[in-house]
Amino acid sequence: MTKLQFITRQLDRAQRKRYEHYVVQRIWHKLGDDRIKFITQQFVSRPDGRAMTDLYLPQFGLHVEIDEPQHIMNATADRVREADVINATNHEFLRIPVNFEEDLAEFDSKIDAVIRDIQQRIQTRDFIPWDPSSEMNPETYIEKGYVDVDEDVAFRTMADAASCFGRKYTILQRAFIPHPSEPNKYLWFPKLYENADWFNSISADEEIITEITKKPGRREAQVKLHISNFGRNGRRLVFARVRSPLGDLMYRFKGEYLLEIERSRQENQSVFSRVSKRATTYRAKTKI
Repeated sequence: MTKLQFITRQLDRAQRKRYEHYVVQRIWHKLGDDRIKFITQQFVSRPDGRAMTDLYLPQFGLHVEIDEPQHIMNATADRVREADVINATNHEFLRIPVNFEEDLAEFDSKIDAVIRDIQQRIQTRDFIPWDPSSEMNPETYIEKGYVDVDEDVAFRTMADAASCFGRKYTILQRAFIPHPSEPNKYLWFPKLYENADWFNSISADEEIITEITKKPGRREAQVKLHISNFGRNGRRLVFARVRSPLGDLMYRFKGEYLLEIERSRQENQSVFSRVSKRATTYRAKTKI
C-alpha cells in the first residue's frame, strides 16, 4: 500500500465525527510531512476491554484525543481509560477540548499547540521516518534484533513473520512450526476467534490465550497432549491472523506465551499466558 492510499483511507475514517475530522485534517496538512505515520480510530487493549483513540502517531507513541462536551462530562471515565492505555503501552496523550461556543481562531490555537509538540518530537535524534516498504519487511526486524508488541509489529504473510527467526521461508502453509533457532519453542499463527477446527480466544488485555479443539470428543485428549508435550512446545511466539483497520489481512505479533499446565487441566482447555512482549530475531542461514 502506498503512502497516498494509506493517508487517504485514514482521513476518510475520521469523517463520521465533524470535530475529529477537522482536527485530523488540520494536523496532517499543517505538518505537511510525509515522514510521519498517523492512524485514526486506533484500538488499544485495556484490562477490561479495548479503548479507541482518535488519532495515534506510532513513531512517538502519542495519542491525540478530541474531547467534545460529552467527553468532558465523562472526564473521570476518560482519565481511567487513558491511565489503562498508558500503563499497558507507556504511550502519551495530548487532549484537545472542544467548546461549541468558542470561535475558530481559539479552537485552531489548541490544535496548533499540538502541532508544535509533534514538530519538536520530529527534531529528536531517534526519530525514524515512516517507510511503508520496510515496516512489514522481515529484514527491518532482523537488523533491529527483536520484535516487540509495543511497536505494533505485523507481517503480510506467515512466511515473512517466520523469516525473522533464523530461516528464510518463501512460502509457509502450516500455522504451527518449530522455532528455527531456539529449541523448545514454536511459532504459532492462530485465528484467535472461532473457526472451522478451533475455538481460540484472547483476553481483553491480551495476556491470556485459550485454545479448544472443535473435533468431537477430542477436547480432553488435546489438552493432555499439550501438557505431555510441554517441554517441546510449551512456549509459543504468537502471530495472530487479523485484519487491519483498513481491511487487509496480516499477522500481528502478540508476544511469547507459556502453557499454564494446572490451569489447563482445571479448565479442560489449553491456556497460555504471556511471559514476554519481546522476542529475539535471527538472520537466516538456510532457505526453504
